[in-house]
Amino acid sequence: GDTAQVDLTFGTPAQAQRIVDRINGIHDHVNGQLSAATGIFAAGTPYSARDGRLIVWVHATLVESLILTYEQLIGPLTAQEKDDYAADSAWLARELGAPGDIVPTDAAGVAAFMREMRARGEICVGDDARGMAEALLSPKIMLAAPAFWVSGLITIGMLPDDLRRAYGFAWDDRR
Repeated sequence: GDTAQVDLTFGTPAQAQRIVDRINGIHDHVNGQLSAATGIFAAGTPYSARDGRLIVWVHATLVESLILTYEQLIGPLTAQEKDDYAADSAWLARELGAPGDIVPTDAAGVAAFMREMRARGEICVGDDARGMAEALLSPKIMLAAPAFWVSGLITIGMLPDDLRRAYGFAWDDRR
């Protein structure tokens, strides 16, 4: 929740370590095999949240998304600010088990990692991802509908065109 983010960012080393330990404990239980072929991955391909390369992918996605969101909603960042953010956040990926030599520590490294993942077809949208996106972007409480609509619109709008189409999200000039 919000407290965890504050503790990771501004807390003491002991507070941050408690959050890291909690995330690692959750990651210990996130594993299995793909039930259906998805992109370049055959049905039965094993996955684990403890996979170092997947941890780097999540890290790079968060760095890329937060920079993009900031620039779209608040204002431009300098190249140095983007590099500083990537460098300052790299410690968490390493603490979660990513090999330090593959964790990007500047904005160009994040962009290159994401380009490579997409070029190899490792980033793909399958039925499970579509179902999760629908659950995350559809409000269950009607009073929350306007907030979910706005955040969903922003989320969908910032996706690359090919991924937006793969999810089946409609997009046009009005949106």
